[in-house]
Amino acid sequence: MKNSISKLLFVCLFSSSLSAEATLICDDPDASLVGSLYNVGESVSIIGETAEVVYLRTASGEQVINDANFVEISPSRLAGNDGIELHLNNAGIQINFNQPAKAVFMSIAQNTGPYNKALISNLGINGEDIQMLNGFASTDGLVLGKNAIGQVIVSTNLTSPEPQVPAIWISDLITFSAESGAIESISIAGQQLNIDDICFHY
Repeated sequence: MKNSISKLLFVCLFSSSLSAEATLICDDPDASLVGSLYNVGESVSIIGETAEVVYLRTASGEQVINDANFVEISPSRLAGNDGIELHLNNAGIQINFNQPAKAVFMSIAQNTGPYNKALISNLGINGEDIQMLNGFASTDGLVLGKNAIGQVIVSTNLTSPEPQVPAIWISDLITFSAESGAIESISIAGQQLNIDDICFHY
């Protein structure tokens, strides 16, 4: 409950800082699609934008290909509090925005299972991609994106404890804010990653 309140407070503060001309659109996955699976190469709609399902990549950039690369519309209630989330299983989503965004934020939950003693995660913004072995906590304060398109700062209070048994889920808000230019594309992937409370600021 405390985590949900802090997320709501952040959204309110973020919204109040927008200019009169700004548009902030927030939504959750369609509840009528719960249980739907999307394989690599297929697309799922997110707030009017098209998200393509992509492979998770290892630290060396190789695709993680197995019989369980998918995105599911799940009623898991791990990242947010409404119960309808995107569940990424050895997969990710890639969004090429129809209209460049000034900021993107979402609630994420990452499983800390002992996946070969690593928490493989991927993040890409405006053509610059990184692969991580310790979850998304290491992205706080990073600036990503090619200069010609726009550079984006990443903010999160997410923590990444050591992989453990039994696995637990850790969750927090992660924010992407354009410092220059705009956000034209973004991708996020994980071994077991849930996404909820997605907002686009145009």
